[in-house]
Amino acid sequence: MEVITQQNVILVSSDITVDTKWESKNIYVLTGTAFIYVKNNATLTIEPGTIIRGEPAALVITRGSKIIADGLPNKPIVFTSNKAAGQRAPGDWGGLLMLGNAKVNCPGGECTVEGGLDPVLGKYGGQNDADNSRHTALCTY
Repeated sequence: MEVITQQNVILVSSDITVDTKWESKNIYVLTGTAFIYVKNNATLTIEPGTIIRGEPAALVITRGSKIIADGLPNKPIVFTSNKAAGQRAPGDWGGLLMLGNAKVNCPGGECTVEGGLDPVLGKYGGQNDADNSRHTALCTY
């Protein structure tokens, strides 16, 4: 007997500013803006088996914030377009950007991501190579 479960669709249209957990029983659709920022030192934890779809928003983990996303071989975390399979194309969603505080090769030791990100939230780099804000992630795309 095959068991089919219905997943709830959760629309994510605003920034994540407090510790948040995304559960595999839901599908998360990033929508409403070009970028969804994880900011204010918040941690976004994503359960194995969770599906995240962009329409066409990108998920941006800002300096000081974290993502914990440990997929499993039988429960991968999937980041993809919100378009139906067979209709997806490059550029359908913005991707996953992880910005940290480690040293980078930019004037002043700090850079800003190109592509329309907020000029403050889109910064990365610094002087802390031991910084752990970058990410703890094992993602399957």
